[in-house]
Amino acid sequence: MQKSKVAIQVINPGLLPDDTVMLGEMYMKQWKIPGGQPVVLKFGAFRQPVKVVPVARYDGMRISQQLARRMGIPAGASLRILYRPVSSTLSLGPLIGVLISRDYPGMPDRPFGAITQFCKELVEACRLQGAMAYFFTPDQIGESANYIEGWVCPAGKWFRQTMPVADVINNRLTTRKLENRSSVQRFMKETKARHQTHFSTKSFLIKPKCSIRLSKTFP
Repeated sequence: MQKSKVAIQVINPGLLPDDTVMLGEMYMKQWKIPGGQPVVLKFGAFRQPVKVVPVARYDGMRISQQLARRMGIPAGASLRILYRPVSSTLSLGPLIGVLISRDYPGMPDRPFGAITQFCKELVEACRLQGAMAYFFTPDQIGESANYIEGWVCPAGKWFRQTMPVADVINNRLTTRKLENRSSVQRFMKETKARHQTHFSTKSFLIKPKCSIRLSKTFP
């Protein structure tokens, strides 16, 4: 059975080029990833050609600090890995965005009010299955169809960070008025067309086991 999750190690500046990733030899063999040849590294809407260098007796992936920052990946993350030889694409994730009605930046411990605990449970459910979730509101949608300012919680603390547009966006807006905003409609249209982003109104969280449906988003 192929190992589907890889631990991400972020390397200090200057030690690894931004266009190179180092990957355990086991993953290279299992997924038949060509060593030393350009492949496209994908995380949500982020895409960049990289060279993959195999590392013997190493169970993980090493990427530069600059590349991790551009991808929005925190040090110590463990993400699903999938290589598609037809497109020479090495995908991490999936990256899941959750569109919520409002946030409370002045309440860093409860930035989403009453639903903060639900959001924490979703973050943990994603983490256990090799995905990553972030949260954003209509007010955080800007002109870009590639990146968005979202809330992340990589180590139990919430903060805002620029993230690539997600593979899947769970629409949890509570009113049609918010959903019908021109900025929201434009964002949905552009991200679907440009990145094939999938929008869903169904909850990904299934209690009590806190599992998450990922089969249709990252086979």
